[in-house]
Amino acid sequence: MHRKNQALFPAVILFLGLTLNSCSEDSIPVNLSKIEFWNQEKLGRHKDELLKTTELEGDVYIGSSVNNLSAFQNIEKIHGELRIENTGLENLEGLGQLAEVEKLKIDNNQVLETAVLPGLVSVAQPINFINNNALKTISLPKLERVGESPANANIGIYGHEALESASFPEMRYFYSLTILRNPQFKTLQGFTKLENESIYYLMLEFSSMESPSSLFENLSKPSTFEIKVEKQSGNNFDWLGNIATGSTVTLECNLVELEALCPLAHAVDPDKPADVTVLNTATGDYFFGRDLLEACE
Repeated sequence: MHRKNQALFPAVILFLGLTLNSCSEDSIPVNLSKIEFWNQEKLGRHKDELLKTTELEGDVYIGSSVNNLSAFQNIEKIHGELRIENTGLENLEGLGQLAEVEKLKIDNNQVLETAVLPGLVSVAQPINFINNNALKTISLPKLERVGESPANANIGIYGHEALESASFPEMRYFYSLTILRNPQFKTLQGFTKLENESIYYLMLEFSSMESPSSLFENLSKPSTFEIKVEKQSGNNFDWLGNIATGSTVTLECNLVELEALCPLAHAVDPDKPADVTVLNTATGDYFFGRDLLEACE
């Protein structure tokens, strides 16, 4: 049986580093040091093998002219990084069963419009979405955990011309979230179930943000936040009231009056008011926690 497999899949052995471990016609080898699919033709040649397994060992790279992921429809776990780069994909259909992956990077896919991974529950290392210019929506409806320590528990969303929203309704553990250079971004949903095991580092850059009234509402411990708001709909900053007292907050926003930030006064520790800093981008003026407390008395 090993000889038969070797005869059938020489390209897999030579190019993809596939190690043959299976002696059953109903299963396929899953030990992969690295598997690379540069185009749809190559992916198609190995579709049958992929459909017969639920787990892949090693990094999986999907690139170039790949435009269909149906070969991965039964994959539930990837023991390595999943990187999707420079593809012709418009969506991530075909990855619906994927529940666990070591690391996730989705970058420079110029026609990708939606990034929905409906079954993803945990990622052991960082998640990054970078420069997918047509991307409008990111949705990870079951994702509960990113990383195993603050060093690798990071979510990054960078450089999307069309991105409007991101949703993480089941998130319970992560360390840092950075959303930068997404000029159309306005809606961040989820983060209401955080366990507050550690501090959180948050850097957000919104263009026209809808008031996320539930954002971080369950946090009880002081955290670190760097928040940049380019345009705040209705000058409504009520969501800042969810930030715990004693947090370190750096906020850049366009203000008509400082009183608009009164919800943030809840976070100011009177013994350390300097830990809250506000830059009014309309005037270039800086305010500190003590100024905010005085304005909101």
